[in-house]
Amino acid sequence: MQRTEAVAARILLGLNVRPGELVQVVDRSAVPGLLERICAGIEVAGATPLVQLLPPDHLRELLSSAPIEHLRSWDQRRRGWAEQVDRIVALDGGPPALQGVPPASVAAWRDAARRITALEEERRVPLLIAALPTEHGAAAAALRSEELEAAIVPGFLVTPERLRAEIDPLLEELRGARMLTIRSGAHELRLRCRNRPWFGDDGTLDPRTLALGACVSNLPGGSIYTTVDESSASGALELPAVGPAQDVVLRFEAGRVREIEARNGADRLTELLDRHDGEPRRIGHLGVGLNPELPRAVGRPIVDEHRRGTIFLALGENRYLGGENASSLNLDTSTPNASLEVDGQPVVEQGTLRADRDQDAQ
Repeated sequence: MQRTEAVAARILLGLNVRPGELVQVVDRSAVPGLLERICAGIEVAGATPLVQLLPPDHLRELLSSAPIEHLRSWDQRRRGWAEQVDRIVALDGGPPALQGVPPASVAAWRDAARRITALEEERRVPLLIAALPTEHGAAAAALRSEELEAAIVPGFLVTPERLRAEIDPLLEELRGARMLTIRSGAHELRLRCRNRPWFGDDGTLDPRTLALGACVSNLPGGSIYTTVDESSASGALELPAVGPAQDVVLRFEAGRVREIEARNGADRLTELLDRHDGEPRRIGHLGVGLNPELPRAVGRPIVDEHRRGTIFLALGENRYLGGENASSLNLDTSTPNASLEVDGQPVVEQGTLRADRDQDAQ
């Protein structure tokens, strides 16, 4: 990556370390030089880094070669870390390629990893997720490395101040919202807010947002989002992809996904939902992307959902955002061409923010 130093500086700004803290650095990217810069910055801030290495090649070797008994107890020692850390930064290089890895090994490790995540969420440990361009991620997106970098890094480096200038006016407008309506294709989905707060993600672990109950921030940042009344979703939503399924229509009744239609992958998505605990078929949160410097979708929800005018939502767990839905699933998805109305007033119209449309009309 050409701009490693600038990316590291933006991550450290977003991490907002305090002296004396124990900061876990989970490296799933293997970007040359980045881990060292992040750890040095944490030390300079007077805190202590705790490194966990999980880059794609490392993870594949672990799951292919380690005894399954080790994978089942992979969280045994790491739970102690989760009970001590004060904040976490995850350097995310994209989903690992696990084709050919024994499914039982993958399942055992993922169960152990979920137990750690559940503990971190129970403690409400602040988490910054940095979605990074890597060769591995470029291959998964069928892009050249330089194309992926050009698609992600400009949005990654947008300052918190510039993002707050987009976020704060919209938060003020949506304060006290009651009803949300999403229109996608020929479908309409209706939800109630039930006085849930709206949050703004400016790519920092901001004390104001943490105080309101949200403990996760993302890079690239730039979005507003809220949890909803978990039993309120009614109607249908059309999405380009949800997990392993493409060209999907989710039909909701009494807040739960009751029917899945898809061009392909509907059975695999059903299996994914069925193997998770709690309420994986309820909407955990939804929001709108506001980042003005993400030029194209790259097939990674954590990036694409922050593109300006994109509507996104997640199925499953939302207690880490102050909601009431418990689940071992947290599955993000987004749609770039949908519309959102809040209490009958348009906020997004077919992928364009109303504010942008009004400005273009002047």
